Amino acid sequence: MKVSWLVALLLVLSPFVPANAGTTHLSGSVVDDVSGAPLPDARIVVFAHATDRKDHTTGQPDAKRLDIRVDANGRFEADLEAPWQGPGRFYVIASARGHVELRPKWTPGGNVAIAWTVEPKYETGRPVELALRLKRGPTLAGTVVDEAGHPVSGAHVTLTLSGTTWAESPQSFTIGPFIWPDDTVTDAQGRWEMLSTPFDAKAESGHADGEFVVTVSSDRYAPLVVPGVERMPAKDGVINMASLVLVGRSMRGRVVDVSGKPVSDATLEIIGWARPGDAGGSMFVKSVHSDKDGRFTVEGLDDRTWIAKATAPGHGPSESVKFTLRSPQPVEVRLSPGYELSGRLLDVDGHPMQGTAVFMYDDRHHSTEARTGDDGRFRFTTLAAGKYTLGAYNLFEREVTIPGAPVEVRLDPHRKVIVTLVRKEDGKPVQPPAVLWIRSKTFGWQKSLEGQDGTIDVDYLSPGEYTFYAKVPGRAIGVARTKVLAGKKEPARPTVEVPLGFTLRGQVRDREGHPLKGVSVNVTGIPEDETSTVTDAQGVYELKGLSDSYISMGSGYMMFVQADGYAPWDGVEVFMRLGVDRRKDITLDRGATVRGRVVYADGKPADHVKVSVSGKRKFLMADYWVSSIMPSGVTDADGRYVIEHVPVGDITLLAGTASKEVKTDDGKDLTVDWTL
Repeated sequence: MKVSWLVALLLVLSPFVPANAGTTHLSGSVVDDVSGAPLPDARIVVFAHATDRKDHTTGQPDAKRLDIRVDANGRFEADLEAPWQGPGRFYVIASARGHVELRPKWTPGGNVAIAWTVEPKYETGRPVELALRLKRGPTLAGTVVDEAGHPVSGAHVTLTLSGTTWAESPQSFTIGPFIWPDDTVTDAQGRWEMLSTPFDAKAESGHADGEFVVTVSSDRYAPLVVPGVERMPAKDGVINMASLVLVGRSMRGRVVDVSGKPVSDATLEIIGWARPGDAGGSMFVKSVHSDKDGRFTVEGLDDRTWIAKATAPGHGPSESVKFTLRSPQPVEVRLSPGYELSGRLLDVDGHPMQGTAVFMYDDRHHSTEARTGDDGRFRFTTLAAGKYTLGAYNLFEREVTIPGAPVEVRLDPHRKVIVTLVRKEDGKPVQPPAVLWIRSKTFGWQKSLEGQDGTIDVDYLSPGEYTFYAKVPGRAIGVARTKVLAGKKEPARPTVEVPLGFTLRGQVRDREGHPLKGVSVNVTGIPEDETSTVTDAQGVYELKGLSDSYISMGSGYMMFVQADGYAPWDGVEVFMRLGVDRRKDITLDRGATVRGRVVYADGKPADHVKVSVSGKRKFLMADYWVSSIMPSGVTDADGRYVIEHVPVGDITLLAGTASKEVKTDDGKDLTVDWTL
């Protein structure tokens, strides 16, 4: 039988798709970026999720994670098993000794955006070949010992990237290594090693004050924070650290139910918030259980503020209980009555949704997760009474009340959403560049304006309520709230009006009245509402497009002013009101110089200890620590430090777990010594 030439050509060009189309064969190599030499000790992790033909996430269960080790030639082969057939997107992370990990890039800012280095589209069943090249980077290693010099085993070591910091707990991002090792823990000799460490702090954080910070935590020992790791010398590609861990204090407590009866075998999470001036804003977490009398003891505490939260079978979660070492003992943690919620999740056609993550969000936006079984059923336990939002990422959202009856959720078809951005004053389309943030109660993301007609194709959204924030350079934040209704075939077309906003202008001068050129002026409201500029030759700055204060954090803007050779200035007294521009002139001081020496109780010098200045402001009816622009210093091997351009007046200095109130004068030196 003859086959036409067209059919034959199609058979040659069409890729072979096996019967088991959910399995994809991956192969490839990992090599050094410079020499091209294979990296035989490399490790690779692969994730994948399903998409539709428009690259929109479908919400189906993810593919099974792959954890791959390459062979002696840097080659690897593996099968990626997915519970779907068709298009998808997979994510690759690769790591090797002496090389910077190929991994997610964390971008500091109001929302953490993840830009994956390798994020290819693929079709299940069709083989994929990858060629991965890793850049060279240092290895970070060290030894953890106690104050007697004995090695500390089982201590957890974390590398954190600090960026712009504000609020009670400064922003920080645990940057890796993402996969190698999964958890860095000291061995019996107190030794640890962290591979594939990136060390361009400014580039990674996106901020001039970004730095890498090593934190050490252990059950028995107080937390340790070591800043400025990237400034430490490397020998033969290894930065070797010696870390000293001090014995911490303990706190006793008791877990009870609503009637005051003790609760045994309750799980307590003890969270230590970052203190003002802590590099990286690291948070420390300890876990303990209550005994048969409901009593517990947590060790390894220092003088930061700690928070205790408890859960137990048959009970609802406790409220967060704040305490310090000065709090009366025992600390009482009271559980709430516990309730359950069961349910079933079905797709549009009524079939069970298997392996789907379902979330419960309380009124504080704290979430609890459950996954559907093969029959689509899910179950939440130990819930407190109250109102919740039940949802799954871009699948559905529903308000529920606890206690309540079981729920059955059948998904509605997604609806196309096209948002139009227009200028509020004349209704004309906004021109690029512009960014649109899409927010629901349970998820959110952003898209950029590309066309000239002001429209942004948001893609398909599940029915529900959404808020759209539009930011256009030189304009205020535009806000629109809309409800995407089910049962509609035509696209939803909400419009966001973007107002001109208000202007803040002024002049920056030194103490003698001379204008300062090139001074950085930044104002920050909600995460989407941040703008900055530099002063001109006359010291004049102008910031346009500021939003009304009800959008910007509910009361006003935080303002930061920085200039080389001068003490930083920060404040929150700038308020924008309807249509009213503001002028704010600022005078910068040269500041004081603070120097001194830090030693431990035994007289030994304390090296690699950060000594910093805290800035405390009253904002949004809460105390916030503003430390991102405050100067700091790190002790050398002899425990000595110097901090220049310290703000003038009454300030708080921080070193390790200690703090001191001092008074500084412009242009003068001040010596402050410490014993930790």
